[in-house]
Amino acid sequence: MASGEPRGAASGESGRLAAGVQIGAFRIERVLGHGGMGTVYLAVDTKLNRRVAIKLLSDDLADAAARRRFQREAQTASSLNHPHILTVHDVGEFEGRQYLVTEYVDGGTLRDWAIAEKHSWRQILELLTGVADGLAAAHGAGILHRDIKPANVLVAQNGYAKLADFGLAKLAEASEAAASEADDATRPGLIVGTVAYMSPEQASGRKLDARSDIFSFGVLLYELLAGKRPFSGSSDLEVLKTIVDGTPKPLPDEIPIALRIAVEKALEKDPADRYQSMRELVVDLRRAPRQKTPEPMGAAAKSASRSWLPWLALAALAAAVAIWEVRRPDATPANPLASATFTRFTDFEGSERDAAISSDGRFVVFLSDRDGPFDLWLGQVGSRRLVNLTQGRQNGFLAVRSSGFSGDGSEIWLHDADQMNPVQIMPLMGGTPHPFLAARSVNVAWSPDGSRLVYHTSIDGDPMFVADRNGANARQIFVGRPGVHNHYPVWSTDGEWIYFVSGIWAASEMDLWRIRPAGGEPERLTRYNSDIRYLTPLDSNTVVYVAPDTDGSGPWLWAFDVDRKVGRRASFGLEKYISVSASGDGRRLVASVANPSASLWSVPILARVAEEKDVERFPVPAVRALAPRFDRAGALFYLSSQGSGDGLWRFQSGETLELWKGTEGALLEPPAVSAAGDRVAFVLRQNGKLRLQVATAEGTELRAVGEAIDIRGTASWSPDQQWIVTGGVDAEGPGLFKIPIGDGAPVRLANGFSLNPVWSPDGNLIAYTGQNVSLYAPLLAVRPDGTNVDLPKIELRAEGERIRFLPDGSGLVCMLGPTPYQDFWLLDLRSMKTRQLTRLSDRSATRTFDITPDGKRIVFDRLRDNSDIVLIDLPSGPRQ
Repeated sequence: MASGEPRGAASGESGRLAAGVQIGAFRIERVLGHGGMGTVYLAVDTKLNRRVAIKLLSDDLADAAARRRFQREAQTASSLNHPHILTVHDVGEFEGRQYLVTEYVDGGTLRDWAIAEKHSWRQILELLTGVADGLAAAHGAGILHRDIKPANVLVAQNGYAKLADFGLAKLAEASEAAASEADDATRPGLIVGTVAYMSPEQASGRKLDARSDIFSFGVLLYELLAGKRPFSGSSDLEVLKTIVDGTPKPLPDEIPIALRIAVEKALEKDPADRYQSMRELVVDLRRAPRQKTPEPMGAAAKSASRSWLPWLALAALAAAVAIWEVRRPDATPANPLASATFTRFTDFEGSERDAAISSDGRFVVFLSDRDGPFDLWLGQVGSRRLVNLTQGRQNGFLAVRSSGFSGDGSEIWLHDADQMNPVQIMPLMGGTPHPFLAARSVNVAWSPDGSRLVYHTSIDGDPMFVADRNGANARQIFVGRPGVHNHYPVWSTDGEWIYFVSGIWAASEMDLWRIRPAGGEPERLTRYNSDIRYLTPLDSNTVVYVAPDTDGSGPWLWAFDVDRKVGRRASFGLEKYISVSASGDGRRLVASVANPSASLWSVPILARVAEEKDVERFPVPAVRALAPRFDRAGALFYLSSQGSGDGLWRFQSGETLELWKGTEGALLEPPAVSAAGDRVAFVLRQNGKLRLQVATAEGTELRAVGEAIDIRGTASWSPDQQWIVTGGVDAEGPGLFKIPIGDGAPVRLANGFSLNPVWSPDGNLIAYTGQNVSLYAPLLAVRPDGTNVDLPKIELRAEGERIRFLPDGSGLVCMLGPTPYQDFWLLDLRSMKTRQLTRLSDRSATRTFDITPDGKRIVFDRLRDNSDIVLIDLPSGPRQ
C-alpha cells in the first residue's frame, strides 16, 4: 500500500481501480475484463512507455490458497519464453492485493476471433499451430496448462495468437510430497478446469499429464473447425458424461483428411491412444496442409467394380502409380524447420532486427532501439547478459545486413548507415571500430573456411567483390546494369557459389541469383519479383530467406531447394520474420520475429518547427492503417488489412467502407485518388506483372489502364482527372509515363527508373523520385509535356513515397533524413528554398504521408516492427 494512503482510496465502490491510479511504474487506464481470479486492466508502463495488462487478484479470493495459485501463475508464466506464450513483465502487491503485469495483446480472445467472421480451415490451422507450439514448449519445460479454452488464447488485431492464464498450471514432475501439500483447487481427485474442454481423465478427477492438455487442445481445434463443441449437454454433469463416454460427430468433409485424423487422434478417450506428446501433434498440424486428399471414386467406377476384371486392372494401375510416386521427386521440398525448437532470445520493448549469429552458434549481434537510437547489441546464447556495443554511435541501419561476425568469430563487422565510411570491424567483446574495407563497402560475408570474403559497394550497379579474409586483393566478380541492385551476398556452405538477390530494390522486385566466386555469368534461380532478403544457406542445397507471400501477407521464412529450383514457405502461423541468419553447420538459426503495427498520426504545419508534443493520433477507426491519401473534400483513403494482404479503405463522415479486399489481391502501393474523390487507381499483380487498375470510389467498375506498362511504384492523377502519371517499364525500358483514362496510348515523359510521381494541383508540374544509388534517390521534376524542370538538389530515401504538394501548389513537402525516422521539410517552389517543418523524436518509421485539403496538417503513417530475436534449433541428423 502506498504510504499514508487508506485502504480502498484508489478504488471505486465496486473495488475496481479508477483510471489514473499508479501501481509502481504502471498507470491504470481502463478495465479490460473480469475473470474468476480478478480484474484485468489496461495500463501504461511509464518507464518504458508501453501498454501492458495488469491482472489484480480479487478481494474475494485473497486467501492463502488463492495467493499460492496466483504466485504459481506468475512463476510458471515467467519461466516460459515463447513467441506464442503471453510474456510476464512484473509481479507485486498493491493495497494488499497481488498483481501480475503481462504484455498487452490488442485484440480479444479466440472466441472473439471466431465469431467476428467466418475463417477457413487454413486460417484456423495457421493460428492454432503457433499456440500448439507454445503449449509444446510449456510441456517441454515440465509445465501443464490444464485449462485450455478459447478465453485463454488471446488474438492480436494482426492475427497473432498467444496462450495465456497459467492459473491452473502445475509442474508435471512435481513430487508426491509436493502434491500432497498443494491447495485444494489443484489436489488430485478434484475436478479443476473448464468443463467443456476437459479430458476424460480430468473429468474423472484422475491424475493428469501432458496428454490431458492435448485432449483439451483437440476440443479447441474441433470447435473452431466444426463451428460447435464436440461434447455438449444440458448441464455440466451431462457434458462430463459425454466427455467420458460420448463420441463427437465427424468433422465436415471439406476439412482435409490429414487434419481430421489429427483431431480424432487428439480426442481419443484413452490417453495411451492419443498423441503421446504435444510436439507430435504440432508436426502433424504442420504437415496437414501438404497432404493430398484422395479423389472419390466416380459412379462409373463403382458400377464397374462389380466385375473382378476392372478390380485387377485397378490394382495393377495402383501398383504402377505407387512405384512412380516412390521414384519421382517430391513436388514440394521438405521443410527444414518442421521439427525445430524455437526459443526467445530477447524481450525488449521496441524493435530488435538484423540479427546475425556467429559460425559456432554461440554469439548473436543485433540492432535494437532499447536505449533510444538503434545500437548494435551483443549477447551470448545461454546467458542473459546483453551488451550495447555502440552506445549511440550506430545511428540507424542499412536496408541490407548491417552487421555480422568475421570468419573466425573473433570480431564483429558493422556499418554506420549515416556515413559513407567503409565496413568497420571491432573486437568481439567491444572496443573502438576501425575501417576495414574500401569506401562505400556494404554487407560482407566470409567463406565457410574463413579464407575469403565477399561484399558489394553502394555505387551504381552494386559491384560485387571477392577478397582475401583480411580484405586485401579485392577483385570485382559482378556488377549490375544501371538501376539494378545486388544485395545480401553470402557463400554456399561448400564454398562453390555466392548467392545474392538482384533486381529493382526501390520497387521491392528482387530475385535469387548465384555466381561462382571467380566470377562469370550469374545464374538466376527464381522469378518471384518479390522483396527477398537475408539469404541464409543451411546446407549445399537449401537456402532460407525472408520474403512476403504472393498475396502480400508476411513476410515469412521460405526455404529454396537449389537443385529442383522450387521453394516453399518454412514458417508457420502468423508471426512475421524480418531477418534470419544461421550458424556454420546450419543447425542453429537466429531470426527477428515481428508483431508489426501501423497507425496514422498528424502534425500541424506551423511558422515554427513542430515537435513531438504537437503530434496527434489521427482518428481513423482502424487498428492498422497506413499510406493515407485525401481527396479534395476531405475523404481519407488508406491501406489496411485484417490478417492477410492490405486492402483499400475509405473513411468519410465517421464511416468506413472497404473498397478492395486484400484477400482478392494485396495492394503493395498507396492508392492514387482523383481530386474529386470519385475514382481511385491502384496497382495489382496479375500474371507476374504489376498492372494499374481504376475503380469508382465505391470500389466498383474496376478496369485496367495502360496495360502495356509494367508499373513501378505508386501513381498520381492529373487535376482534370484525364491522365494518370506513374513509373514503369514498357518495351523500350524503364521510364515515367502519362496514361490516358480514355482512348489513346501512354506518353513517355522521362527515361530511366522513375518512381512515385505526384502531380501538382495546378497541373503544371510533376515531381518524382529518380534512380537510386545506395539508400537515396534524387528529387526530379518535369512539365506535363516532358520538359525537364530544375529543382534544388534534394536526396530522398528510396524506400517509401516521400513527396506531396501543398493543396495550393505553392510548395512541395518532403520527408528527409538519414534513417527511416525522418522529418518533414518544405520546398518553396517560388523561392526554391527549403525550411524544416518538424523535429520529431518518435522512433517509428514513416512510409508516406499526405496533406489535409485545408493545407494545415500533415497526416502520416508510423510503422513499428515490435520485434524480438528468437533462436531456432534444428534437430541433429541428416536432412531429408
